[in-house]
Amino acid sequence: MHDRYTITIIPNGSGSVHKYSVKRQHLRYAIAGAAVFVLFFAFLLVRFFISTNQELALSRMNRELTVLKSVNAKYQANAEKLESRLTYFSDQAKKLATYVGADLSLNDNSMGIGGADYLNNRFASYMNKDLDGMNRKAEKLFKGFQELEKIFKNKNDILRHTPSMWPVKGFITDRFGYRKDPFTGLRAFHTGIDIAAKRGTPIFAPADGIVTMTGKNRGYGNMIAISHLNNITTRYGHLQEILVKKGQRVKRGDLIATVGNTGRSTGPHLHFEILVNKKAVNPADYMISEIMHF
Repeated sequence: MHDRYTITIIPNGSGSVHKYSVKRQHLRYAIAGAAVFVLFFAFLLVRFFISTNQELALSRMNRELTVLKSVNAKYQANAEKLESRLTYFSDQAKKLATYVGADLSLNDNSMGIGGADYLNNRFASYMNKDLDGMNRKAEKLFKGFQELEKIFKNKNDILRHTPSMWPVKGFITDRFGYRKDPFTGLRAFHTGIDIAAKRGTPIFAPADGIVTMTGKNRGYGNMIAISHLNNITTRYGHLQEILVKKGQRVKRGDLIATVGNTGRSTGPHLHFEILVNKKAVNPADYMISEIMHF
C-alpha cells in the first residue's frame, strides 16, 4: 500500500503544473483538523443563535415583567381602595342595623392585601384569594342592604302611620289628665289635649290612616276619627267643617277639617285625642316637635 499521495494543480490556460507529495498520515491529520474546525465553527454558530434568541426572550420577558409589575401595583392600589370602601359600607350597614334593631352578620376577616409574598407569588394565589374575599364581602353587603331596605320600608310604614305632628297651629289650653271641668267645676279626667285656634284654622292629619268616623257627637260636636297602624286611633272634636269622608285614606299632612266651637265647648279650639287599643294616652308623648304657635 502506498504511503504517499500526489496532489496535482493544473491551472486553466497557460501556466506551469504544480505537484505536491503528501504523506498519507499527514493528509489524514489535515482532513481531521478541517473536520474539527468545521464542527467547532458550527458549534459557535449554533451557540450564537441560541444565545441571541435567549437574550431576545429574556429582554421580552423583562419588558413583560415590568408591565406586569406596573399592572400589579395598580391592581393592589385599586384593591386596597375597594377593600377600604367595602369596610366603610360594612361599618355603615352595621350602624344602620343597630339603629333599626336588626341582626345582620357582615363580618368577613378572610381578606388581606399587601406584602412581598403578594407581589412575587408567580401563581397569583393571593390575588385570587383577595378577589374572592372582596366578592364574598360585597355579596354579604348586598344581601345586608336588601334586608335593611325591607326593614326600613316596614319601619317607614309604621312611622308614617304613627301620629307624630301636631294637627293644628295654636296654643295649648288644657293638657291630658285630671283637670277642673269648665262646665261643672268638678275634678274630671281630660282624655286629650285642647289646642286653641281661630275659627276656620286648618287641621291636618298627623299620620297616614283611614277615616273611620265623621259626624256629630253630643260632647265632641262635629268630630272625626282616624284609624292608624298598631291599633292607634286619633280623634278630632269641636270641628267647624269636616273635609273628609268615612272610609277615605289620608296621609300625614292632608287637610281634614277646620277649627270650630261645636259641641260641649267654651270657645274655638281643637280637642285632639290619641287612643291605643281603645285607651286614651297622652298625645304629647307622640309628638316629635313643639306645637306651632301663631
